[in-house]
Amino acid sequence: MFGRKLRALVGRLRKAYSVLADTAFCFSKSEYEYYSFSFSQEGEDGILQRLFESKSLGFYVDVGSHHPQRFSNTYRFYLRGWHGINIDPLPGSKKGFDILRNRDINLEVGVSDLTDELVYHAFQEPALNTFDPGIAESRVSQLISKAKVKVRTLTDILDQYLPANQNIDFLTIDVEGLDLQVLRSNDWTRYRPTYVLAEALGMRDICQVIESDLHKYMNSLGYSFFAKCVNTLLFVDSRG
Repeated sequence: MFGRKLRALVGRLRKAYSVLADTAFCFSKSEYEYYSFSFSQEGEDGILQRLFESKSLGFYVDVGSHHPQRFSNTYRFYLRGWHGINIDPLPGSKKGFDILRNRDINLEVGVSDLTDELVYHAFQEPALNTFDPGIAESRVSQLISKAKVKVRTLTDILDQYLPANQNIDFLTIDVEGLDLQVLRSNDWTRYRPTYVLAEALGMRDICQVIESDLHKYMNSLGYSFFAKCVNTLLFVDSRG
């Protein structure tokens, strides 16, 4: 068994060397000089990378963080030396974040516009987990379990965990249908991220975005619509 592991390790090292030495057939350094990796589901971290390319250190808040690496809008920045707060209600999720994201503050709790307990629906694909009963009903064939989970407002969480005098460079929210409730739970007079990312399911064109409650709410707070991925809207603080 040890021999097999050693041979496998040697093979991986040879492949890594072939890439670094510019001899790899499928990944040449000269051909992929401008290649940029992404951990986000829709390339959101690529947009953020462009916006913050000259900022070596920064701070993020990730609501509905799901996984320390998979579909993460923040992990690319963690690798750059940034840190922040990761929040997800999935039971047991904090353990993985504490291992892979030990510079971050990792919380296992739900976020909504009230302090209460809500029914959390868990599916075969954990990225689809939600507190939204309507969305849960549409995915019932994939349902694994449901249970009551504590939820807190974003203001309450930031009051407790945000370091003193810490600016938030970007807030990213992906909670499968309740993004507006999470946004409404923040005290925007005290906590104003430079950029805000929120999921907006089913909005396929800009006209839908402009007419949406999400856009109207963010606009009322002084945030301007900046960019759109397939299901993610990005807003910028126009008062900053």
